[in-house]
Amino acid sequence: MPDPSANAADEPVAWLRFDEEANGGGIRAALFQTDAQGAPLAFSFAHADLRDPAIRYAERPRDAALSALADRLLRAASPAPPLALALRDELPESVDAGGDPHSPLRRVRRGDLEDAEPFDRAAAALAEAFADPEVRAFAAHPGLMSVSSLTAPPERGASPTGAGSADPRTPSNADPRGLTLAERLWAALAAPLKDARPDWSVRLDWAGTLMPFQVEGVNALIESERLLLADDMGLGKTLQTIAAARILKAQRKIASCLVVAPSSLLDQWRREIEKWAPDLTAIIIRGSASDRATWWKARRDVTLVGYE
Repeated sequence: MPDPSANAADEPVAWLRFDEEANGGGIRAALFQTDAQGAPLAFSFAHADLRDPAIRYAERPRDAALSALADRLLRAASPAPPLALALRDELPESVDAGGDPHSPLRRVRRGDLEDAEPFDRAAAALAEAFADPEVRAFAAHPGLMSVSSLTAPPERGASPTGAGSADPRTPSNADPRGLTLAERLWAALAAPLKDARPDWSVRLDWAGTLMPFQVEGVNALIESERLLLADDMGLGKTLQTIAAARILKAQRKIASCLVVAPSSLLDQWRREIEKWAPDLTAIIIRGSASDRATWWKARRDVTLVGYE
């Protein structure tokens, strides 16, 4: 069989992931569609309950659940993907996924693909979806296998379409930043930065346009485990640092960050964070010893503290 990864250079690809629940009660699945460059096009997820009579009394319940999920996700995909890839250890050849001889589904080993990174983004978004309490509550009903879909970068307040989606009008109470499920999923699905000057606008809205040298500084910060950014005064080191932190947070590569700066600049830092990264929460550590102890316990995306 030809190398399936060769198709990615010409046409969109769908990436299937499956995750069995630890309690053995069901299987979660996702279908992530990307364009030829790996940018996200659509994302769908569904859940199969092993207590469902149609699955429970099958000869091989697990295989029946996997087959039903793969078939349902592929049928719900719009437009229909020309190629869909699934990992052999998650969807073995023994599973009859729909039984269609013309199915775009191909099972592959991860090591056989030149770039299997979209599998990771699909898994991250699948975990994010089922971390939402409303999605989990809906999935707990046996006999339901509705597909929820995300088909475009969401507007503020939007959510995936389909039964079981979070309320599109309000952010989920599971997210301290007040982001909707759709916004959190799109952040998890965002393609990693590869170009010297990537187009960030497809994933994040910015308060203004960064200069080319600032974009280079942001990329350097993102790509390095440790870096001294030594631009001259007034060239936007604070902005570059905030932009890098925001992108890393959206890509789920960091959980939080600590900023140590002169105390006189902490309020300025917070104002710049509100301007350039409104989806990040920030807190300043200052005051009496007891006040500082309280603030340190607060969970925020960015913690600001003075040298002293």
